[in-house]
Amino acid sequence: MKSEYKMKKNESQSKLYLNPGDLVITSKGEIIWTLLGSCISIIFYNPLKKISGVCHAQLPYEKSNLSCKNTCPKPCGKNESDKFKFVTCSFKYMLDAFHENGIPNSEIQVSLFGGSTMLNSKNTIFKIGDMNIEKAIELINENGLKIVRNETGGSISRSLTHYTDSGITKVKYN
Repeated sequence: MKSEYKMKKNESQSKLYLNPGDLVITSKGEIIWTLLGSCISIIFYNPLKKISGVCHAQLPYEKSNLSCKNTCPKPCGKNESDKFKFVTCSFKYMLDAFHENGIPNSEIQVSLFGGSTMLNSKNTIFKIGDMNIEKAIELINENGLKIVRNETGGSISRSLTHYTDSGITKVKYN
């Protein structure tokens, strides 16, 4: 399996908190949880190999490189620790990792969570949650992937818990 950013050792049902800008890809039985506002989590899951990929992306793309998805993760972010804060970089990295593990697009189940509008103003010009959702859906469509679950948008935050061995994701609205 590809060496991953937050790959965990062989532990039984360990719990991992995903900070903003983090990404994990694992085939171990883990519980991944995070809190989402305008950020978005994209979850890739393959039930045959029981591989999960989960990201906590803060922004749709890196400002200096709008086509970052074609060359990620190298050009994204100012430094190595920033590369997964972008939807484009996280998506590309997870897709490449699944392909390297012999998983074709047709066998990847994709779920989306988050992307709330956290400011209570109808005149907000910069709606980062909406932009994150739009970029994720654009990438999913460009790659011929299918969304099996989509709980995005709205105006409240979410607590997300993903069980990597079963692919089950629980959401609590805060």
